[in-house]
Amino acid sequence: MSAIDVLSETELEVRDALPDDVHAIAAIYAWHVLHGRASFEEVPPYHRRNASAYEKRG
Repeated sequence: MSAIDVLSETELEVRDALPDDVHAIAAIYAWHVLHGRASFEEVPPYHRRNASAYEKRG
């Protein structure tokens, strides 16, 4: 079942990421590092590294 099957249009919100989102983004990415095939990383990076990269991007 996909997210599209579970959520209605009124429940979706698309917006730019905020610094407070870093932990959730890191958790999603960590799952894909451990279980997916689209990353060359074998160990999920720490969220601090992600936060500093996000802040540098502005």
